[in-house]
Amino acid sequence: MEWLDRLLHDRRAFLAAAVFWAAVLLILVLLIFLRPQRPQPKERLVARVTVGGVQVLAIDLYEDGLIECSAAFLENEVEKKRSDLYFDLGSVGAGAVLRLKNDRQICVDHSDCRDQACVKCGYIGQLDQTIECEEDKLKVEIIEKTVL
Repeated sequence: MEWLDRLLHDRRAFLAAAVFWAAVLLILVLLIFLRPQRPQPKERLVARVTVGGVQVLAIDLYEDGLIECSAAFLENEVEKKRSDLYFDLGSVGAGAVLRLKNDRQICVDHSDCRDQACVKCGYIGQLDQTIECEEDKLKVEIIEKTVL
């Protein structure tokens, strides 16, 4: 506490300490407000899901959510487990469940079809990639985000 008493009595030391702490505070504020923002991806990708040629879902891969769904798809058929989203397509006539991972990839998690080709395709998340299931007439394709 002796240093504090000396600092309070010595105006130059007090002024130097005040300038030092003001500079530290200014640097902290600048670091917080001027830090580089995480760049947004150049292309926004959407998983467009069709059953029998009719679009039933559009899922934004970057915002982790539904953009659009048909009247036949029930929004309560979306389930979140950990950080992944699961979309049960039973209400639209496809016996499949889609899984959207938080790293912007989607797959057919499981399906009622015999050959399981759609499940074996694995994850997709790049522009123009597609998963198709002939038996369920299901198609999941990655497109650029546009006004849907």
